[in-house]
Amino acid sequence: MNALFACVALAVASFEPPPGVRAALAEPELSGACRLSFLWIEGYDAYLWREADAGADLYAAPFALRLEYLRDFSTEQLATATLRELSRQQGFVEEEGMYDRFAQLWPAVAAGDAITAVWRPENGVVFRHNGEPYSELADPGLGRRVLDIWLGEETSVPQLRDVLVGE
Repeated sequence: MNALFACVALAVASFEPPPGVRAALAEPELSGACRLSFLWIEGYDAYLWREADAGADLYAAPFALRLEYLRDFSTEQLATATLRELSRQQGFVEEEGMYDRFAQLWPAVAAGDAITAVWRPENGVVFRHNGEPYSELADPGLGRRVLDIWLGEETSVPQLRDVLVGE
C-alpha cells in the first residue's frame, strides 16, 4: 500500500442503499465500505454495492461504486487524478483529448456530495452526481479501466480495493 494513503473500513451493520443504487441493482448488497485519507486529510467514503447473487467475477454483473466526498474537489483535480491513476495501469495509452473527456465526466464536488458509478457489463458506466444521472462512459473497456482505479489489481490503494471487494 502507498504509505501516504490510509483506508479505514467503515462499520456498517445495517445500511440502506441510496436511491441511485436501488434503481440500478435488483437486490443490492453492501460488499464493503472504507474511508480513504491522504496523510491526515480525509478524502471520501467509498461503498461497493453488488447484486446479492453476484458471483466471484466482479465485472460479470452490474454493481455500484459510491464515493461520498468529505472535502471539495474541482473538476480539474478529478480529471487530473483520473489520468494519473490510469497511467499506472499496464497497457494504458493516453489518447489526445482524453483530459477534456474526463473533465466532462466529473463534476466539481463539495463536501457532502456523492458520485455513484454504476457498472453495466455490456454498456460501460453511468455516473450519478447526488443521485441524478450526470455522465456516461459507454465504452466498457475504458469504463472498466476507470473503475479499476479503485477496484483493480493495480490500484494505488490496494487496501481500499480489498475492503470494498471483501478480500
